[in-house]
Amino acid sequence: MSTNTELSNFALDRTGKVELSSVYDQPDPRAYFAALGTMDYVIPQRASNTFAAIASVLRADRGLQQLSVLDIGCSYGVNGALLRKCITLPELFTRYVDNREVAGLSTSELADLDREFFEELEVVSRDRIVGLDSAKSAAEYATSVGLIDAHIARDLECESLNARERDLVAPVDLIVSTGCVGYVGRRTLTALCDQADLPWMAHYVLRMFPYEPIAAELAHRGYVTERFTELVPQRRFASPEEQRAVTSSLREQGVDPTGVEDTGWLFAQLYVSRPSADALRIPLAGVLEQA
Repeated sequence: MSTNTELSNFALDRTGKVELSSVYDQPDPRAYFAALGTMDYVIPQRASNTFAAIASVLRADRGLQQLSVLDIGCSYGVNGALLRKCITLPELFTRYVDNREVAGLSTSELADLDREFFEELEVVSRDRIVGLDSAKSAAEYATSVGLIDAHIARDLECESLNARERDLVAPVDLIVSTGCVGYVGRRTLTALCDQADLPWMAHYVLRMFPYEPIAAELAHRGYVTERFTELVPQRRFASPEEQRAVTSSLREQGVDPTGVEDTGWLFAQLYVSRPSADALRIPLAGVLEQA
């Protein structure tokens, strides 16, 4: 397992995971990538292929050239970068970690450089992307450099959308996330679902967080949820303490971590929630197997 003394000194949050809020809302993404780089954070790369495949199916079914996508937990726009630009997650880490070109820049200087850098990359999708994150600085940075088109800086577990934000959510076709379910839950997802017009949802959910309560709430709104059995690594544990806390939580829930989390990694599974008519009419299993 990769270890890092500084991360090992971080406290665990209420879920048993390491508390990284101090790097999630900095003025720019350098601390974020430095911290997650020590833990081999990988899930956005796998998820981007899945989301792109689902978006392609949805685009064709609705006869749209461009979708409106909402990324929950958008942070500094990682999913946006991978979905709309020809760039990989390792290349993003290379850009921000131990890179002399960006190390001494102010946030303003880095944003100017990033804006130019991302503008010059090949575009792979022109879907509109709105980010949702309670980390205001991170979401603002993602918007400022063009990785997302607009953002909502709000915690919908305890707050409500304002009129401008409702207008951003209303046209959304697809809602995605990579690992934030557990910190956001039924209140967030149902609020978004109720505001948009029958959006599809695709969430990578850590095995320590049950999605079933959310699926049950969505079922009342006419949704069907499919759970895909592939286990996808999210990142390595930050410390032995985090691994013990998470594996203990899993066992308490009746989830066996043997051969999975006890190998040193957090793992997630994909849940896709869609209006029942769409789920019955359009199977996704074959599409996602090739993603």
